[in-house]
Amino acid sequence: MSSNLDVARLLLRKAESDLADVRRTLASQGPYDTALFHCQQDVEKYLKALLAANSVIYPKIHDVVELAELAGEFCPAVRQLPFDLAEFNPFAITIRYDDVDEPVSLAMATEMFAKCSQVLAVIAQTLPEEIRP
Repeated sequence: MSSNLDVARLLLRKAESDLADVRRTLASQGPYDTALFHCQQDVEKYLKALLAANSVIYPKIHDVVELAELAGEFCPAVRQLPFDLAEFNPFAITIRYDDVDEPVSLAMATEMFAKCSQVLAVIAQTLPEEIRP
């Protein structure tokens, strides 16, 4: 049976794969919608890793706002970010399956990647040292 830290490590390893996909997509000619999906996945996986590391059984959801509410006990800074985490939620499913009014621009994808990176840095500071990326 896996320990809570093993689960957290796995989530962080998967998040690193998502980060690599974002970087590759941003360095390409697009399309950039998948970068947004992987940004959302990074935030989701880091939040779930934080919860797992603190022995919290997290819900199987994609709503990063709800996950951040649970994780806020262990990482209060995640509740004080200068932007709304709800910005990431449409990228979990909607952007992958529904038409969007305009193609996602490189500028928008880059902006969301910067926000994603900020969230990950805040969470990483509160993860147990032995599993920090």
